[in-house]
Amino acid sequence: MSESPFLRYKDVLVNDHSASAKCLRSIVLSMRGPYRYAVAADDLGQLSPEHFDAAQALLSVYKKGLDKDPEAGDVLREIEQRWPDYRKVPFGLYPFPDPETVFVPDQADLIEHLQPFFGIDLNVVNREWSGYLTMLGPLEPTEHKFVGQATEDTPWHSMLLHTNWIGFKVEEGRYRLMGDPRYFFLHADNEQLGDPYEGARESLLALYADQKAAYEATKKLYHDSGRLFFPSALAERVPLYDVEPMTFVEQIGGVADFSKFPNSSLSLSYVESAKNGVTAGYPRSPAGRLFHHVASVPAHHYQSWGADLIMMFYEPVEQLVLFTFYWEASEDERRAGY
Repeated sequence: MSESPFLRYKDVLVNDHSASAKCLRSIVLSMRGPYRYAVAADDLGQLSPEHFDAAQALLSVYKKGLDKDPEAGDVLREIEQRWPDYRKVPFGLYPFPDPETVFVPDQADLIEHLQPFFGIDLNVVNREWSGYLTMLGPLEPTEHKFVGQATEDTPWHSMLLHTNWIGFKVEEGRYRLMGDPRYFFLHADNEQLGDPYEGARESLLALYADQKAAYEATKKLYHDSGRLFFPSALAERVPLYDVEPMTFVEQIGGVADFSKFPNSSLSLSYVESAKNGVTAGYPRSPAGRLFHHVASVPAHHYQSWGADLIMMFYEPVEQLVLFTFYWEASEDERRAGY
């Protein structure tokens, strides 16, 4: 008797963090929940040749009937346990926290540049940790730019505050920015700063307004329904039956994918793993201590635009929080080999 495709591809389905494996998982999970998991053409384009073959083998089982493969049920249950349906609010996660509780009082104006997506209980991530952290989404940058890039040529950047990296110190449960708040180009004290690229101030002002409108529309509907929907569509008043539901988070705990780390002034450590296709990444603090992954989510799940993945890290000794931002290569960049 030939080996079950579910058993053959179990390790990929359960442990692999790659975009290709994520698509393969969605295909498999849709076999039991067709209305809970949608697979679009863009998703299928992420499938590697190996995973495309895997999908065909797994779909052949589905056509014959999952009940005819004794391994299918057990593997599906293990996948569902390992990769929960995050379109429901997971335990220990609190969407849209009170913005007045996020930053230390003398930096309360940071709320103009960073939107609070959710609070998360650190004990859910690591039983030895306590307290809560807040996932943040920067309102900048405009398209084809990066977070902090507009002030790269100023003195406002530092070890824990530079392009695509934002660090905080936790003080009595609130965040203190580890650097100068003028890092954000639209900070009030940057009014006399010239545009680093054509139309920077005008385009950022327009983007900030769009980001806030999308965030508020998403927040309101969450409070009314308990669900999260595509923010840009809500801001554009698309009928709700045509609006895609979003997940509240993509990953809680575990390891971050080193290949998604942008360049940094910090030391970046990694541990290679052949098992799940992910090289685990660990930024190091200026003191040399490791930051550990807390949670990750795409920015467009809570606002209209932003990084394809916002990764949040924690260093428990000094109580430092670090955010970094991963951007998928555009279609043109992929064709050019970037």
